[in-house]
Amino acid sequence: MNWTGVSERTAKNWFAGSQGSAGEHLLGLLRNSDEVAAAVLALSGRSELRVVAGLHQTRETLLQVLEALDALLEASVPGTAENE
Repeated sequence: MNWTGVSERTAKNWFAGSQGSAGEHLLGLLRNSDEVAAAVLALSGRSELRVVAGLHQTRETLLQVLEALDALLEASVPGTAENE
């Protein structure tokens, strides 16, 4: 309800499957829910887009881990500026 600004009754109808959301409400749900985005992509036959998005997120996480490892290695290797 908070994501879309709809009433409790409208949200309950969506969950019950007796009504679908309007386009503007669907966009609010997509912005806030990975599950809704995955379902829309799967139902539209575009599941590969979810995989690509996941790969980008995984790459960013790996880059952060590598930066942390580099900092640890730099701090622990004798002869580096910080250890002298």
